[in-house]
Amino acid sequence: MRLALLLSVATLAGCASSQGSSGSPAPDQTVRIPSSGGGTATTLSIASSTSAAVKTLPVSMERIWSVLPAVYDSMGIPVMNRDAATHTIGNPSLKIRRRLADVPLSRYLECGDTQGAPSADSYEILLSMNTTLQSGGADATTVTTSVDGLGRPVFVSAEYIHCGSKGGLEKRFFAVLNAELMRK
Repeated sequence: MRLALLLSVATLAGCASSQGSSGSPAPDQTVRIPSSGGGTATTLSIASSTSAAVKTLPVSMERIWSVLPAVYDSMGIPVMNRDAATHTIGNPSLKIRRRLADVPLSRYLECGDTQGAPSADSYEILLSMNTTLQSGGADATTVTTSVDGLGRPVFVSAEYIHCGSKGGLEKRFFAVLNAELMRK
């Protein structure tokens, strides 16, 4: 029983890790693990962690700002928010399933596994991706991009769970951004 409890805790802790953020962290999750044999049940709280991919580029903020819509478009993410005053662009709730621009979602998000397969590839996902620019001095810009997600099974009534970023979408964002900057 103790081994099963430890494996459950390790599995749940792995599902709670994240490298992305939507600006507002996902709510903490509380899991109740029933005891076998009439003992006391264990309650486990999982706090989501968030971080963002940050790079300072030797390019003016105006130049980067001008290519960001094309970057999001080429990644298959429609821009829903664009605030020129704060230099923030993104999509806080893109509803998708299975793939993002022909890439399996499990490459970008960790939602746990269902029957041995990554849940991100079968869940309905609410993906959040946002980018903010800040001046880093003369002809330098700090680019902060955060990715986060929520997922739930499609064919069963269930609450959304937090799906943490694996960092792949952020890496792809910066690769596409660099390619767009080279073109212009």
